[in-house]
Amino acid sequence: MNGDHDSEIAVIVEDPETVESQMDGKPYVANKFACTLRRQLWKQHLGLLEPQFCPDVNQEPVTDSMKPVGFPNTDHAFDSDEDKTVMDPLSDELIELWHGTATTNESVYEDVFHTVPTNKVKTWDEYSKYHVHKPNLTGHVYDNKRSVRDIKEQLTKIRGHLVPAPTQFLINEELREFDVSVNPLTLDVS
Repeated sequence: MNGDHDSEIAVIVEDPETVESQMDGKPYVANKFACTLRRQLWKQHLGLLEPQFCPDVNQEPVTDSMKPVGFPNTDHAFDSDEDKTVMDPLSDELIELWHGTATTNESVYEDVFHTVPTNKVKTWDEYSKYHVHKPNLTGHVYDNKRSVRDIKEQLTKIRGHLVPAPTQFLINEELREFDVSVNPLTLDVS
């Protein structure tokens, strides 16, 4: 907390209230707070939540989610189809959905924006061919000859926030410096 090193915050939540759930295809009793928090986060990461807009006070009521601290933040969709989708964190269907969502998102981002790092680039030579600097581009779209319609159609495929970690980026390159004066932290001096 002094600003010169990492800090952590530890929180203990004592929640005696339980709910019926599932774990690895079997019935499971979970603490409500932890279960609800995980489900809500997973629905958000998978793009399963409806968009939430600030309502016009003359047209729509203020929901629990919009109220300040002290008001319970109720998950009104606890029994929804989306909630049932994320109920069992070990189910094959959910794991497949998780990976499929991440892979689709990655594909769209790479196609529209040519994002780096990417698993498509394993050497510096591949990097220079993949990530060509184009000074005349408008915005961040990689190919300025694409139609706005095509770009929007691609972007509508994105769900949630997931993308796989690009673990193969520059894997065929030696990224360690050998000169101690340049990078002493990565040099193996043993």
